[in-house]
Amino acid sequence: MDMLVIAQGVETAEKGLSLLQKINAGGVPLICLVVAALCGVAFYWQLKANNKMQKDALSKAEEREDKAATAGQKRLEENESLLREMLDRDKEAQETHSATAQAIQNVTTALQDQKRACDETNQLLQSHTRLIEESNRTQQQRTEALKALLKENNRVAATRLDEIETMLRRRLPDAG
Repeated sequence: MDMLVIAQGVETAEKGLSLLQKINAGGVPLICLVVAALCGVAFYWQLKANNKMQKDALSKAEEREDKAATAGQKRLEENESLLREMLDRDKEAQETHSATAQAIQNVTTALQDQKRACDETNQLLQSHTRLIEESNRTQQQRTEALKALLKENNRVAATRLDEIETMLRRRLPDAG
């Protein structure tokens, strides 16, 4: 087959045929030498094609790498910007949280103060309630004492009236 390639490269069929006959007449060593030369030429052209493909592939890979690096850098910058925004928001949230915690602490303190004041007021109210109850008991005792005194006074007055009436009847017998 390699012989056909050589024959096709020759200008005329007769020259090609005479060339093949000379190679054939040279025997196995000449045929091997021609085949080796043809393999060398084929290897050269294949190597050249492979080198070109490798350079093309390498340049495409470099382009992709450059694009990826550019895109990566852009994403990195975007992520950095987003992270800064998130950090700012986090700082604001921490400040808000701190302010809220302080407000809650202040409200808690105020409520504790209010509870103490309410407890003191309840103690005062209980003390006043005891005083009022004691005053009511004392007033009730006075009222009962006054009722008893009034009753006794009415009894004494009734007795005196009866005595006066009896005395008047004795002195004025006709008046009866």
